[in-house]
Amino acid sequence: MFGLVLLNALLISLVVFGYNNLPELMPSADPPPVPQIAGFQDQAAPAIKMIALYINQGRRQFFNCQPECQELTIPSFINDEAVTDGASWYFYQSQTDDRGDADKTLQRYWPDQNKTVTIIEQTALAKPRSLYIGPDNLKVAFWLDNIVSAKKSLTELWIYNSLQGGTKVVAEKLNQNDILTRPRWNQAGNFIWFLGNKDNPKLHLAAIQPPSLAARFNNLDWSDMEALVDGGPMDINFTGRSLAFAQASTGFITGNRTLFGRNKLVIVNENDKPRTSYVKSPIVYLRWMLDDSLLYLTQDKQGFTIWRQSGTVHKLLARYSGQITSLKMDPTGKYLVLLTSDQTQVTALTFAVDSRRFVARQTLPPADDAVYLINVEVINDSLPGQSISVELSDDQITAFIGSNLVNITTVTDAKPLSILITDQPNTIFLDFAEPGRPKQRLLLTINDAVQSEWTILSKYIAQGGDWIKTYTGISSDPAPLKLYDWETSLNQWILKETY
Repeated sequence: MFGLVLLNALLISLVVFGYNNLPELMPSADPPPVPQIAGFQDQAAPAIKMIALYINQGRRQFFNCQPECQELTIPSFINDEAVTDGASWYFYQSQTDDRGDADKTLQRYWPDQNKTVTIIEQTALAKPRSLYIGPDNLKVAFWLDNIVSAKKSLTELWIYNSLQGGTKVVAEKLNQNDILTRPRWNQAGNFIWFLGNKDNPKLHLAAIQPPSLAARFNNLDWSDMEALVDGGPMDINFTGRSLAFAQASTGFITGNRTLFGRNKLVIVNENDKPRTSYVKSPIVYLRWMLDDSLLYLTQDKQGFTIWRQSGTVHKLLARYSGQITSLKMDPTGKYLVLLTSDQTQVTALTFAVDSRRFVARQTLPPADDAVYLINVEVINDSLPGQSISVELSDDQITAFIGSNLVNITTVTDAKPLSILITDQPNTIFLDFAEPGRPKQRLLLTINDAVQSEWTILSKYIAQGGDWIKTYTGISSDPAPLKLYDWETSLNQWILKETY
């Protein structure tokens, strides 16, 4: 009996020792050491405009910081339900009719112009409800409830596109009682998800273009995932085929101590077995990047660490002291702004994802209760568009594409079509085909050919003889200089045209 107790004690001590001495990320064949707390790197920085929501003694205040913070004067009709794209506000205007019923009108208001336009009005058939702005600040989602047959609780999911200036339905014939979470945009801004089916919960994914709705990732049990789907660290990639989410640590407890617990990072390709990595510190944020790598942040008592995962490799990008209170990526996906706070001040840190550096630090007014970033926008990007190690020749670029085509396109059987060399260093348009899908195009920069690093700037799809931009992280496309076509019979790239 004494021997069994001694053995159990030894096993527990080994578990505790192992847990406390595990590297930050597991599993990894040769994990990088956890770095010391990094100092701020002073260099040329982009001009960032931030809108922050302050809660001071229960009162809501909005501040515009670029770089100095000034409180915004918000009209009384901008209520708690309103959302902003940084320049205008979307809100509901309620008006009581002769019967005493409140009719709702979705409106858009520009404070600098004192201008208001109507987007959609309540009718005898339908009533708009709730607002959810997309990460690109260009699209707003809302419910449109059927009020004719109110007992049926029917609703539809609609979006307003500010670029196109119109609304469209993306999901219809939904039962309000079967919608278990709020709708959330993926970070690429081309899908919206929510949890549905009360008796047998499923993840419902609504595509924006073309509009469609389907239960996806049915290889997972969603019955206990409501909190995660509603607001936890979770994202779906641009293609809608890969899902990533984080779950808090679990372990066995003895007395008042948790002897073993690991936070999980789970990546799921539809119909495949989930892949799980174990992380010592809680994951507070994650998002898919355009190159299908995964950016995520872990938080511990001393500071936070920024990681980027591609395939099975988890690369440590940066570490900084402080506790994150709020964070938001700018619409281009190039800069992540993080707020840290203490009793005396709030600090905004700007992290350049591609160059892996903190490039700006700004002090914001202190908050009595809480402060949240609700909008981040790059006003002037003074950093180079993309950092590159060495400028490559055309032959080196085509050779790089040949060696990395599958990883760049994330398509196993991708067929190369064309390469357009542009006037920007190491920046090209890559056209390729995928069986059963329209032709696709990527705009990318080769950052480091030796380390096989690249950055996806934009994505396009062929439609009616034109290239339709489906996602972009830049304001304008570079100019093409040379066209290379892939000749299958020769198994090489051939220069076809010079512009």
